[in-house]
Amino acid sequence: DNCSTATVTVTVVAAPIKAVNDVAGPINGIVGGDAGINVLDNDLLNGVKVTPSDVKITSTPNGPLTVNTDGTVTVAENTKAGEYTVDYTICEVLNADNCSTATVTVTVVAAAIKAVNDVAGPINGIVGGDAGINVLDNDLLNGVKVTPSDVKITSTPNGPLTVNTDGTVTVAENTKAGEYTVDYTICEVLNADNCSTATVTVTVVAAPIKAVNDVAGPINGIVGGDAGINVLDNDLLNGVKVTPSDVKITSTPNGPLTVNTDGTVTVAENTKAGEYTVDYTICEVLNADNCSTATVTVTVNAAPIKAVNDVAGPINGIVGGDAGINVLDNDLLNGVKVVASEVKITSTPNGPLTVNTDGTVTVAENTKAGEYTVDYTICEVLNADNCSTATVTVTVVAAPIKAVNDVAGPINGIVGGDAGINVLDNDLLNGVKVTPSDVKITSTPNGPLTVNTDGTVTVAENTKAGEYTVDYTICEVLNADNCSTATVTVTVVAAAIKAVNDVAGPINGIV
Repeated sequence: DNCSTATVTVTVVAAPIKAVNDVAGPINGIVGGDAGINVLDNDLLNGVKVTPSDVKITSTPNGPLTVNTDGTVTVAENTKAGEYTVDYTICEVLNADNCSTATVTVTVVAAAIKAVNDVAGPINGIVGGDAGINVLDNDLLNGVKVTPSDVKITSTPNGPLTVNTDGTVTVAENTKAGEYTVDYTICEVLNADNCSTATVTVTVVAAPIKAVNDVAGPINGIVGGDAGINVLDNDLLNGVKVTPSDVKITSTPNGPLTVNTDGTVTVAENTKAGEYTVDYTICEVLNADNCSTATVTVTVNAAPIKAVNDVAGPINGIVGGDAGINVLDNDLLNGVKVVASEVKITSTPNGPLTVNTDGTVTVAENTKAGEYTVDYTICEVLNADNCSTATVTVTVVAAPIKAVNDVAGPINGIVGGDAGINVLDNDLLNGVKVTPSDVKITSTPNGPLTVNTDGTVTVAENTKAGEYTVDYTICEVLNADNCSTATVTVTVVAAAIKAVNDVAGPINGIV
């Protein structure tokens, strides 16, 4: 019970605490999230790694970084690449004022970006326009298809190609067929220097071209000339009527046909009737090997031909010969007087008439007076079946006939007999002395006179002296009604009379 009490005073101090700076990353800025560290992993309490339950973490977020109460570090999504820091403090739970502060440094990197090459086409070069693709459709940001708002597109147009800021690709109108390329670059909006470049390849093809067959005519073959069509009028380029300046026409003339470079078609003059063809080719000016061939068919007709009826005469039937006309003088070919060398005349003689191959008309000699006809046909030399027939009418008249008065005598009235003349000797047929066989003599005897059928004149015996007349008529044998009458005057004289002295006796007187 002999005791004494004393007090022991012990000073207890907090264990040393050390928050150690941390480094994390690289962290994908788009994804963000856990930085992959725990700040406590290198922090010390009493010289050893802290036990999480022994400390309390406090931190104020800085920028995209947050130090969580469990020591993890979170990076905000869509954080721009860069180096970020945030401070945190650990305080001992046992001694709340036993604290230490450190800094976390996190490196944030841009997400992987990949512009992928694109292929487009075929695109119609005449139309051009949208190439049918969007370059962003296969581009990647952070391994997935890019969201257009997350990137910016830049590109310098190359030739006919333009990559637009929305990712579409435009081909210029009237682009020649071929393969074209243009580069473009996508850069992340979040990180403007996070870029990738790719190439767009576009195949441009020529527009469809179609030369369509043409039909022309009928065309007058003699005149020829323009066929009245233009081959381009129904030809198509890109499905619509071609513009002449957009194509080039080539053609090799065939027979009488020529397709001109302006699309017109020419038919040669003096082309025989028929159906003719010629090929032509149109090639696109933009694409010289983009061509199409068609055929032009032209119907050529013979020119109108007209043989016109002819009238000739009067023609002297005895003489006959040329009727004084040429049947071609009023005949027409293509509406104008025929050229003799351009037609052929055929005709079958009819009666005394012959149409000669040169167009003259011949009347046979000794043709009886009357109206005669003969047909003839003219056929075009160029087109032997292009023919026309007409009729020639020729009036043939009798030759002029003239019985001339005759005078005969003196004739011994007792004897009578032949008056010593032939009435035909001074008669005329067609202006010349008649040939007895060409005429017929008719006469009615008058008194002592008779004109005989051979033209002689007979005086009856024992005709009293005096002057006697008798008429006679000559008629052409060829034309019995072609006649002329004249008078024969014959002087008849008395026979010579002579009283001759007579002597008689002796005579017997008694008797």
